[in-house]
Amino acid sequence: MKFKTGIVLILSATTIGIDTSLITTSITADAQEEKSPTLSSNSVTQRTVTVYPSDFLTYFQRNGSAANFNYDIQNFVQTLTPNMKDQSGNVTLKTKVDMSQNFTLSGSINLGDKSSESGGADGVGFLFHPGNTDVVGVKGGAAGIGGVKGAFGFKLDTYYNYDGDPYFYPDPREFSPGQAYGAFVDGTSGVAQTLEESAQPISQPSNNQFKPFKMSYDGTSKMMTVTYDGKIWQQDVSNLIGTNQSMAFSISASTGDNFNLQQLQLSNFQYTIAQGTVHANYLDENGQTLKATITTSGDIDTLYTTSQVTIPGYTFERVTGAAHIGTYQANAQDVNYIYKRNQDFATITYIDDTTGQVLTHKEITGATGESTNYTTKTDIATFLSEGYQYVSDNYPKAGVIFTNQPQNFEVHLMHKSVATTETKQVKEVIHYQYKNGKQALNNYVATPLTFTRTVMTDQVIGSKTYGDWMASSGTSFEKVTSPSLKNYKPDVPQVAAIDKVTGETKDIVKTVIYMKVHSAVKIPMDKDKVAPHNPSQPSKSSKKGQTPSVTVTAQASKKELPDTGAKNGIAETILGVIVFLATAGWLKLRKNQE
Repeated sequence: MKFKTGIVLILSATTIGIDTSLITTSITADAQEEKSPTLSSNSVTQRTVTVYPSDFLTYFQRNGSAANFNYDIQNFVQTLTPNMKDQSGNVTLKTKVDMSQNFTLSGSINLGDKSSESGGADGVGFLFHPGNTDVVGVKGGAAGIGGVKGAFGFKLDTYYNYDGDPYFYPDPREFSPGQAYGAFVDGTSGVAQTLEESAQPISQPSNNQFKPFKMSYDGTSKMMTVTYDGKIWQQDVSNLIGTNQSMAFSISASTGDNFNLQQLQLSNFQYTIAQGTVHANYLDENGQTLKATITTSGDIDTLYTTSQVTIPGYTFERVTGAAHIGTYQANAQDVNYIYKRNQDFATITYIDDTTGQVLTHKEITGATGESTNYTTKTDIATFLSEGYQYVSDNYPKAGVIFTNQPQNFEVHLMHKSVATTETKQVKEVIHYQYKNGKQALNNYVATPLTFTRTVMTDQVIGSKTYGDWMASSGTSFEKVTSPSLKNYKPDVPQVAAIDKVTGETKDIVKTVIYMKVHSAVKIPMDKDKVAPHNPSQPSKSSKKGQTPSVTVTAQASKKELPDTGAKNGIAETILGVIVFLATAGWLKLRKNQE
């Protein structure tokens, strides 16, 4: 069977041959003065004390039902439980025992006047544990041992427990008929476990007899020896003590439905008082250790001093627990130096290199020494989706580790530009029309001149930048001779060539007006012109039926390409007037001749 480290010692009372008149059964309020031992020397010799019966209240503190009974200073008896149901009492040593040194405890135990079959219970236990001196175990089957981490001891058990519970395991089966027994107990796990190989039967409680009890311990070999009722128990407790240098000590008893009067009579207790210890702990606000604990030891009531330390990335805030300066006590003291982690920061600036403007400014914070899971990946992706293109950045790819100095990083982006080609054609069209606007001939359409240029579009703001136009098919239109049209004459015989055409040139549209060309008009004239003497009797022409003709020739103005066609209209008007006057003159002459 495996046992966890730790032993608890419980002793059952037996008759030790003292006068029963020494048995104290009254229950009264204890007004007796209890003093604490005073120590000053650091030497082991001077820390070793002997507790005599008269010193009992100086070294032991009564608790539970034991506190209801005065210490019998005549018979040196302390009642732990009265002969009543559901009682629990104990006495705890006010200082701790130095487990590196020897000790001896001797006295007598009264376990009561009845066996478990007669309604008696539960027994007496001796407990050692590394905790504070005022800590005791659970009553009943736990024997004052179970429920205390790191505990061990010895018990005198007068009641058999068939079943266990969270604080103790069942008793060994060999004692199931109700046989009282003594054994070492391992309670280091917090659950009392009887070490079966150490268990021996003892006499049943009878007549409230006090029986001698002795416990001795060798600080070097860690061997503990108990003698009681003529029997000897020995146990190597080194594994149960572990690394504990000092341990609290208590003696306890309890009752349940079964009960007994259970008492302790101390004869002598020689032990070395363990030094007090102070732990200087350096913690963050969450209680996590920042620096190794500094532990100091000293004699009880001597001075101790602790101090804060410098921890990079942290600022000291306060002290909790024991004072940073004080005196050593029986129980270990913790001085807690609490530090607040410095909150450092880093900035990430996103810059538009195209405009020189700051796009956004990120600030991340964290405690010194911590790292951040922030990356620039998401923010850069957002800017890329908005038309930017990545340029560079100096942000650590593994993330920022905060220091006690500000950190600044930059991410550079620029506007992404997309190049496209724009094409344009410049056209030349010549319209051939009559004066009234109607089409005279088919339009002349020149082969268009083609130009191309590069257009750069800013993907962020949509602005466009244009390159120069480049000619693909020349930069000029040839001269164009106006086509002939019978009986018509163009106002512009030839449209001149057009040079230096560019992509900025608008389409060229010209109009050539065709005007009617009139033939020469012959007006008959009488060579022998005779003025009539009698208007009523016109003279006869020399030849009857022959009309003299007069030739009027209209001279066209010099050939010229009018800009608007206005000059051509004037010429036609003059010609018409001349023809009209000539015709009118001829008609008048003919009338006169008739």
